[in-house]
Amino acid sequence: MNGICRVVVQGKQTENSIVAKAYMKIINVVQKRIDFSTPNLRFDTDGEGKEFNSTLIYAMLKRARVDEIKIDVVSNGIDASGTESGYHLRGLAKKAFAKGKFRAAKAYLKAQDIIAKSIAKKQYKKMGFMAKTLGIDAWSLSNHIHAKQMIFDRILTSTGSFNFDSHSYKNHESTIICLDKKLAHEAELGLTMDKVNSVPVY
Repeated sequence: MNGICRVVVQGKQTENSIVAKAYMKIINVVQKRIDFSTPNLRFDTDGEGKEFNSTLIYAMLKRARVDEIKIDVVSNGIDASGTESGYHLRGLAKKAFAKGKFRAAKAYLKAQDIIAKSIAKKQYKKMGFMAKTLGIDAWSLSNHIHAKQMIFDRILTSTGSFNFDSHSYKNHESTIICLDKKLAHEAELGLTMDKVNSVPVY
């Protein structure tokens, strides 16, 4: 069926982690592939963990190993790992340069660089961990990505606020899950363009 969408929302009026539980149900029935983009990957690499972000990652890893499900993940690389704080610091540097405050501008840029490298180091560790698992291709985007998007079997898509970190399983979050051929095609095209502008992580 085309054009069938459902919105999943979690917060004070709903059960915590309901978005993650919805994703888990889909992950468990995927037949061929999962493609997704996320700003960050923060999960326990020493075990499956108790939090839903780790549980979701390990569920995908298990499907890749056991059922040979193809999985592609696109996330931020060192050029974009400063996230919103990096964007803000670069903006402050630009304003400082415009006002002739060169020392302050350089300090902002140096702080942004330190943050970017710190985040990128952790990010590469997680992406490298996933890349070592059979069937999983990890892509490091050369630009900043903020999208939290998933494509299942090239027919079901989701877009929302849920991050693969230690907070989203209990925060106010929402996602829309759609079974729509045209939307899935557009989402896949966008994700393919992100891969073109990325480098593979080994």
